[in-house]
Amino acid sequence: MRRFVSFLLAAPLLVAQVAPGHYIVELGGPSASARRAKPAVRRVLEAQRVEILDTVSTVADALLVRAPDRDPEDLAAAPGVARVYPVYYLRRAVDRALAVHKITTAVERLGGDAGAGVKIAILDTGIDSEHRAFRDSALAMPEGYPRAGRESDLAYTTNKILVARSYTALLGDSDLPARDADGHGTAAAMIAAGVAHEGLLGPISGVASKAWLGNYKIFAAQNELTRSDVILKALDDAVADGMDIVNLSLSAPVAPRPADDILVSAVERAAAAGVLVVTSAGNLGPDPATVGSPGQAAQAITVGASWNSRIFAGSLTPKGSPPYVAIPVRYDLTEPVTGALADVAAFDGAATACQPLPEGSLSGRVALLAYGGCRFEQKLLNAQRAGAAAAVIYADTAAMEPALLAVGKARLPASIIRLAEGRELQNRLQSEPALEVTLKFALRGTTVSADELAYFSSRGPAPGGAVKPDLVAAGLQLLVATQSWEPRGGMYSASGYALAQGTSFAAPLVAGAAAVLKAARPGLTVEQYRSLLIHTASPLTAAPVQYTGAGALNLEAALRATLAVSPVSVDFTTGSSRTLTVANLGPAPASLCFSAEPAGEGPAPALPASALTLAAGASERVTVTWALAELPPGAYQGVFRLGECGGENGLRVPYWYAAPSPEAQHITLLTTGLQGAPGSALQVPLRVTDSAGLTLAIEPRVTALAGGGRVTSLKSLEPVFPGIWSLEVNLGAEAGNNVFEIEAGGLRKEVVIEGRPR
Repeated sequence: MRRFVSFLLAAPLLVAQVAPGHYIVELGGPSASARRAKPAVRRVLEAQRVEILDTVSTVADALLVRAPDRDPEDLAAAPGVARVYPVYYLRRAVDRALAVHKITTAVERLGGDAGAGVKIAILDTGIDSEHRAFRDSALAMPEGYPRAGRESDLAYTTNKILVARSYTALLGDSDLPARDADGHGTAAAMIAAGVAHEGLLGPISGVASKAWLGNYKIFAAQNELTRSDVILKALDDAVADGMDIVNLSLSAPVAPRPADDILVSAVERAAAAGVLVVTSAGNLGPDPATVGSPGQAAQAITVGASWNSRIFAGSLTPKGSPPYVAIPVRYDLTEPVTGALADVAAFDGAATACQPLPEGSLSGRVALLAYGGCRFEQKLLNAQRAGAAAAVIYADTAAMEPALLAVGKARLPASIIRLAEGRELQNRLQSEPALEVTLKFALRGTTVSADELAYFSSRGPAPGGAVKPDLVAAGLQLLVATQSWEPRGGMYSASGYALAQGTSFAAPLVAGAAAVLKAARPGLTVEQYRSLLIHTASPLTAAPVQYTGAGALNLEAALRATLAVSPVSVDFTTGSSRTLTVANLGPAPASLCFSAEPAGEGPAPALPASALTLAAGASERVTVTWALAELPPGAYQGVFRLGECGGENGLRVPYWYAAPSPEAQHITLLTTGLQGAPGSALQVPLRVTDSAGLTLAIEPRVTALAGGGRVTSLKSLEPVFPGIWSLEVNLGAEAGNNVFEIEAGGLRKEVVIEGRPR
């Protein structure tokens, strides 16, 4: 049956979510008959004035088209067309980290040839082939390489980088070479497989330092967005080029239902072809149900972000007290600043400095500001105009870590500290109004606990209740190779290296670990490699399953494990009985025992009463059941333990179930950086969920409170975008903050959108 996947085109398209006029025309799957029919379909579409941009043949059989003047229903009705998908946008969301994840000891045990013979595709902003992180004279170019999308891009291949392809022409931008002009892709490539060398602050190495790389440039320079059709084409090429692992450090938070997401089916087909696909979970935490596409794909290894065990930081020292850890907002800050502290709450009740402050009110003082309410650039500019000599920003929740900030053109010296320390300073100011503090910006390595989830890391559940992310890896303050560009987004660079943060940089840690594992243990299936990486993860303290999956990557344990389980997680959302397939990968028979470890209150699932004996190389199915009917609302979760009877270690298989609640707990905006030109129209995607992250069928009410803005529409994007509402607002005619209140089921959330002249 021909089908057009409707993205509710009767409603306004989501700005920065759906690409108008662009479609993926699927021809029925990558079969021989479909491939033979492709020229005929192409002729039909071209006769209808449809522009064919490119074709896909490996992970899908499809045409990538642009048809701004055509009704997509007409495209779907063309002979030979199985389905038409609108195109959507996706956003691109390592020294000490190697020790955190037991990578260093694992590589030492292997003799230093980490990832040798394995090829990792980096679908990103490109790779800087001139960087010494990608120069290894000991590597040999394998037969059939190098490859490039065009002759000129062969200049960006090396004996380390086997493939260089650029897709910027398909994006409609200038046809740029495959070389990285941004830094994001170079950083991801460095983390996954950078060559060991002397870096900015000492020795630095990627995970699989002897693996080869493929460079697939899917972002144009200085642009944080790419499109699903471009990713589909690059993934298709990567599989056809013989890549073993694909890293996707990107995410679309407004994701189609998995059944209507061609990237999900493409990931499944790549896995069926023996390719491991690793993707980031996204950076929309801490709310639940924020994992996007393609991270929702069952066969993807979806990676969240945890803390690194070391952060590079400066300090904030109140007079007469020990210093606090303080993260500078820029690299170019060198000279300390000393001055009397001033709490901005004295002039602004919210303490956010999102509105102009009285002239001269902070003259020569260090402003103490609260996180949130508006962009950091706006806060710092307002503090600077009020005469501040520097600023200290404190986090807005106890769980939030000090982190790198994007401050745009603001040049006021500033650092960020944790909430508890901000509160301590506020309390001291009550009795010491002239309290003097000193800010130091020189970066020094500081040891911290890695047993924490990063505040920004997106959480599950994925649509339908699936457990995502699958595991986590360090995504906070990673020292990586990159270019020397101005600070922007989550990456700040200097002298060819950078401190980076985000799930974008946690994913390549797992991609590199997968390469080490595949090189050391060849011949396993994709599902077995996934199990070894996920089920040997180390638990994070008090971390729910939908936050961290099985836990934090532990490569040393993955190399040792002799069992594999499929599927990699169990959700009981659609039934109380599930089947696990257990495989013995070891050289000897194994007597296996099961146990369930619930997290928190609630019953445990029922497991086989007797031990399971498996011969070497054998597999067997095991059924687990759970009595769910009478459970009160809330999330119930834990892990199944599976291992040698009497042994200390075993695999950890996450399980999860949520009994729905009618009460709204979260109103989540599925976007970041809310701003627009004065008087402009903006569309804001949002979702309402209960405490477990299950979508609620509650229609929000939105009211304009201040700034001259107004609400123009609120429309549901069901059924394709599950549980998502599209809020359209018009900003006020004058520059400044537009304040709106969203109410759903008695829950209220205030949203500030800045009207900012271009």
